[in-house]
Amino acid sequence: MRKGHIGICIPLILLVLGLAIGLYARESKPDPDYRTGQILLFGPERYEITDQSPVFFSDSFEVQRPGQCHLLVLNGVGRNWILPALLLGNPVTSGSIGINGHLVVTPRDLNSKRPVVQKPIRLTPGTKTIDIVIHGDPGSFITVALWQVPPSPPVFCLGKLVLPYGTIQGDNGLALYVRNNNFRHPRQFRLLFFKPDGAPAGMSELLTVPPNGVQKLLPEEVNTILPSWTEGSIDIIWMGRGRIDLNGYAVQIDPLGRKTVLPLIRYPIPCGEDID
Repeated sequence: MRKGHIGICIPLILLVLGLAIGLYARESKPDPDYRTGQILLFGPERYEITDQSPVFFSDSFEVQRPGQCHLLVLNGVGRNWILPALLLGNPVTSGSIGINGHLVVTPRDLNSKRPVVQKPIRLTPGTKTIDIVIHGDPGSFITVALWQVPPSPPVFCLGKLVLPYGTIQGDNGLALYVRNNNFRHPRQFRLLFFKPDGAPAGMSELLTVPPNGVQKLLPEEVNTILPSWTEGSIDIIWMGRGRIDLNGYAVQIDPLGRKTVLPLIRYPIPCGEDID
């Protein structure tokens, strides 16, 4: 065998071995795994040709809740004799699998050249029928398992923008521009005002930036948010769904009307997952 063939076979053997071991560990149907939310709906079941082919099989299983599911078919790889199956193999030559009359795995998917077939499907609650047809020599078989995977949880992020110093004393003015870079979800934020010595001065009400939008707080608006604050720093604490954060800048206006643009310093906080 050439080296190139060895390089291709080794990763494939490792993949099949890992999948087979995973099925071997599930000799009986377990309770839902509450760490991952995965629920084994069906299998692992072995379907073998004992005489002539084609051979037809039919089974049923229950789905308790709607969701995305994952169908796994191992062709000629069993969970009770892993190494011999990898070395010798007993794959069927072709086959198909249907669920409730809908063809999920076709003969193009399931054949002697493909030891592993994986198919994502979406199922609704109720009793489901799985119909299997396989062709091949006596002794060839497939192993089938189906489990429900949890939906991807929405990502929840928060962060902080900081203006180190600003003032609205006298005829000075201050404007704030906050941009939401997320195209799908809004961002909510509050302004936290601090005095020059770092002591808290107060906070704003909860404000919202629309998706892919900008919240403009002009000088007259900044002046009315917290009338007792005249100078110091401002923190903008924001939160929302999606991994893309906020940015922005402030415009300091002196009594002569001259403007200085001050970028807001970004302090992103690592995203987490919703717990609702």
